[in-house]
Amino acid sequence: MAEATPCVRCGARLENPQRCRACGTFQPPDPRRDHFATLALPRAYAVDAALLERRVVDFGRDLHPDRSGGEAAARTRAVLAAAQVNEAYAILRDDYRRGEYLLSLEGGRSAADDKSVPDGFLERMLDERMELEEALSGAPADVERVRAKFDAQLAAVGADVASRFAGLATAADRERALAGLRAALNVMAYYRGLVRDLREAVREKE
Repeated sequence: MAEATPCVRCGARLENPQRCRACGTFQPPDPRRDHFATLALPRAYAVDAALLERRVVDFGRDLHPDRSGGEAAARTRAVLAAAQVNEAYAILRDDYRRGEYLLSLEGGRSAADDKSVPDGFLERMLDERMELEEALSGAPADVERVRAKFDAQLAAVGADVASRFAGLATAADRERALAGLRAALNVMAYYRGLVRDLREAVREKE
């Protein structure tokens, strides 16, 4: 769990890092607070989805402008704090965006700077694109077959990304581990796009 800090006014332990539940004081903005800290979650790829949802609901209630009092400055602070919670939630609830964000925090390269994939994967991409086109021109059963295949591939690469992040802290060669994560996330982005393209093509045919 993310380490709790004391309220700047009353010293109570902060459950919500942006507003004290004991005295209602909004805490000063902290540029070092990342999305994980914003939602009081540990900085890790593995996220408890149910806890994430509870954090958003509870913190959103704490930060609602109608509960900030009558002062304009307090309402503005509440709006900005709630926006930070919503932004953190949008990123952390999505496996790929969470991975990209965590990789950047760990010092890895962005997808724009490094488009590498594992050896031999480019040929596989061409084969799967061809398989997708053939399925779309075939029977509904063909579409379902490739849909199941690509969903399984996406799940597998998601598990690979999770495993790589879990082992990053103890990696003997950190730079190599970061490079491996970058390539794995690129593969995840490819399969997400492939599944999205399949769904859109099916909708257009309906």
